[in-house]
Amino acid sequence: MSILIMPRWVHRGRHNPAFPQSDAEVRDVLSQLAGRACAPVRPVIVLSGYHSPMAQAEHLAATLRGLTHRAAPMACVSYFAAGRMDRIISSARAQVMRAMSQHGWREVDLIGISMGGLIARALASGGALTAACGRIDGAAPVNAARVLTIASPHRGARLADWVRPDSAASDLRAGSAFLQSLDGHGLPRELVCYSPLGDTWVGATRASPRGMGVIWTPGVWVGSHFAATWDMRIVADVAVRLRGEGPCLGRPSEAPCD
Repeated sequence: MSILIMPRWVHRGRHNPAFPQSDAEVRDVLSQLAGRACAPVRPVIVLSGYHSPMAQAEHLAATLRGLTHRAAPMACVSYFAAGRMDRIISSARAQVMRAMSQHGWREVDLIGISMGGLIARALASGGALTAACGRIDGAAPVNAARVLTIASPHRGARLADWVRPDSAASDLRAGSAFLQSLDGHGLPRELVCYSPLGDTWVGATRASPRGMGVIWTPGVWVGSHFAATWDMRIVADVAVRLRGEGPCLGRPSEAPCD
């Protein structure tokens, strides 16, 4: 499990009382999970982030297989070239439905990385949305028992306040019509949000819908947003939840401003 453990000096020294385990205790949990195979309760589909290649989702899926079962039923979704939210969501929905049909999966857990968390919410709470935020006729919601999001801009991305190279990025700014519509469609049956501190692209205080807490971690000094899927605390807690074993390590709480 060395791919999950970064040198201690790269971590920011912030303690989360709602995630009380020490680094050594989290490493012990990872070792125990890796040493005792247990398939996820449901198949898992991992959705990548904004203009991110499939390798991003595949890396996280491989890590989670190492912490659950090497033959765990998982699929990955990417929409690397799409720059419009309606096309991103339509592509994601097609890939998810195709994977479920091919494997005979009736119900899944969705894991969304960065923007992928918003796409997972859209799929789970009402099917595909157009760029104008209207429901596409006939697009049934994906049967997702649970949505887990990692460093996702539920309240808008910090970076999108200043940099918006395409319409999808514009939809990620705080208060956008897309985000308002997403909130208006309601939340998935179960939603768990994670975020590291020091995320200059999204921000931990924006990484959950309004009124919800986030499971936050100290993060690293540089590149917290991109290191989120390597964060041993996030990955350990996700794996425990996928396996259906408790107790979970972290609890949602209000993230500090940083």
